[in-house]
Amino acid sequence: MRDSERPLDSNDEKRLKTRGLGSGRHYEPFIKVHEISSKGESFRILGRNSTRPHHLLSRLELSAFLVFDRYQSTTDIKEQYPLPIVDTLSICERLGIW
Repeated sequence: MRDSERPLDSNDEKRLKTRGLGSGRHYEPFIKVHEISSKGESFRILGRNSTRPHHLLSRLELSAFLVFDRYQSTTDIKEQYPLPIVDTLSICERLGIW
């Protein structure tokens, strides 16, 4: 069974309705650092422009965040933003990812 054919987990379905919404200080990321079990690095860092904690799941995300957050012309950074499944599947197909 392909991932696209599997039913959504009830927790993920609830998150889709309540997270990844809002903007600026009121944005709530779809995935929060404490919800993922990983051997990798994760970071919670206060944004200078958004004045809210940002949940970053890798050093690469942290590096990109620090670059964008440095500029005052940046008004909002939405990390862990859920993409529509159709877009995600299209990207995977183009990259040859199953």
